[in-house]
Amino acid sequence: MAIRDLTRSRKTYSFFRSPPVADMGSTVKPTIAGSYSANVLDYGAKGTGTVNDLAAFQLAAASGFKTVFVPQGTYLLGTGSISVANGQTWYFLGSTLIQSGTSAITFNCSTIDDWALIGPCVITGSGNASGTSAAVYVVGCNRFRVEDITAKSISGWGFKQDPGSPS
Repeated sequence: MAIRDLTRSRKTYSFFRSPPVADMGSTVKPTIAGSYSANVLDYGAKGTGTVNDLAAFQLAAASGFKTVFVPQGTYLLGTGSISVANGQTWYFLGSTLIQSGTSAITFNCSTIDDWALIGPCVITGSGNASGTSAAVYVVGCNRFRVEDITAKSISGWGFKQDPGSPS
């Protein structure tokens, strides 16, 4: 079975919502409604930069899928956080995430293993000079990958890693 790199396609990314079974092999079975992955748009995200999409991201994170896609767009995430699940991989397809406030954590990765955040993605903060925000906060994790994620104007840390439990 040949594996295609779909992230380099010039087509739209809507095909990530439910890959064809023929391309996945006969032993792979769909888990929910014929889909193999979560897409934040399926959970209500708009990607316009004007509507708070945090709830859609949180639902996608809690969906039970090991793969979550974030299509190109600008997503307003407010001050809440997204808890990445154990073994979950997030693929950002040229996305921009906007965080607000001075104590927001965009991706909270606490005591989970084998997870990944793979861009291209830009996480933009409020630009306040002081604060405790983090674009990606990692606590007590093993075997993780963060690739092509840019954090700018974050009021605190772009990437913060602590060995113990979160406070």
